[in-house]
Amino acid sequence: MSKSETRILLRTNLKHDGVSHAARDTVVLPEAIAEALIADGDAEPVADKAPRATDTAPANAQNSDPAPDRASLLAAGIAALEPGNADHWTNAGKPEVRALAAATKLGDISAKERDLAWAAYQASRGPEGDESEDA
Repeated sequence: MSKSETRILLRTNLKHDGVSHAARDTVVLPEAIAEALIADGDAEPVADKAPRATDTAPANAQNSDPAPDRASLLAAGIAALEPGNADHWTNAGKPEVRALAAATKLGDISAKERDLAWAAYQASRGPEGDESEDA
């Protein structure tokens, strides 16, 4: 597990990178996605074998952490979309704005904002991360 990844325990079902994970599964995800899922109450952090300072903080201290930024929430929303679901993707292979808004619970998302988030999401995943091939 690299520094940019976080181990979490899922509270809800999740489909990520084309793999379905059930509630109560422990998974390792990119930090931004894991943090967004934790902030939404869909997951909880799992301490590594060697606890870090943040792992030993009291449980109520987590409430003082700042909320994930909008870009992180959009990335988590894109990751939650189902690659084969035509309602989640445009004909051009981009995330459908309404599906992304529903997945993120952010309300209105513009096509331009979606396009920027989609480009950042694809860049963060490298050449094999283009989900538009699945759509």
